[in-house]
Amino acid sequence: MLELHNISLERNKVKTLTDINLTINEGETVVLTGPSGCGKSTIIRIALGLIRPQAGEVWFEGVNLNALSAEQIRKKRKKMGIVFQEFQLLEHFTVLENVLLALWEGDRKLKKAEEALTSVGLWEKRKRYPRQLSGGEKQRVGIARALALDPDIIFWDEPTAALDPMYVNEILRIMASLAQRKTMFVVTHEMPFALKVANRLVLMEAGHIVEEGSPEKIFTHPSSYLGIMYRERLLDTKEALSKLAGEEAGL
Repeated sequence: MLELHNISLERNKVKTLTDINLTINEGETVVLTGPSGCGKSTIIRIALGLIRPQAGEVWFEGVNLNALSAEQIRKKRKKMGIVFQEFQLLEHFTVLENVLLALWEGDRKLKKAEEALTSVGLWEKRKRYPRQLSGGEKQRVGIARALALDPDIIFWDEPTAALDPMYVNEILRIMASLAQRKTMFVVTHEMPFALKVANRLVLMEAGHIVEEGSPEKIFTHPSSYLGIMYRERLLDTKEALSKLAGEEAGL
């Protein structure tokens, strides 16, 4: 379980986050969304122990991360996986080496990397370099790197934002499959994914959580202006897809 209690953060005398309270239970998929620059990625960094908030506490599996040293937090992070927006692969290392670098010492490093790469369909490309991969394949390496740790929770920081549209569904399918067996905290603008997969949807604006609930509740009865906006965007997407399907059927 991950808990954020009354988290506030100020940078350059500007409030970045204000009184953030959020709980992610074991087995849940929680989607966080909101306008760019509202503090979503900052919340992930705080949850990972990479940033210390000025106020509030982060609890992970019953331990207050704020009370730990940097080395103790680093050890706790072994149980956390992170998939970045920009892949974060080392260009001069092979696919396999990029995954192995994320693993801690142990006799099963190669086996864990093999299992992770196989699960995303990339074991056969383990000797290739990032420059030889498509955007979707690079992100799959990033997912394998997170999975190899066998984490208790996976953080996803806008994992489809840097992808060409043709690769987005490929990554969303992997995420949907993982949601059935992993605890996940996902920052994304992919509302159809949130509606289909998330247990809870959290809407943020200007450093505040403005609405939280099941995707069905928010998309049918939003209580915030942001919720209404996302509902309209989802309806527009569904209408466009329905229209496209009708046009294709008439060809």
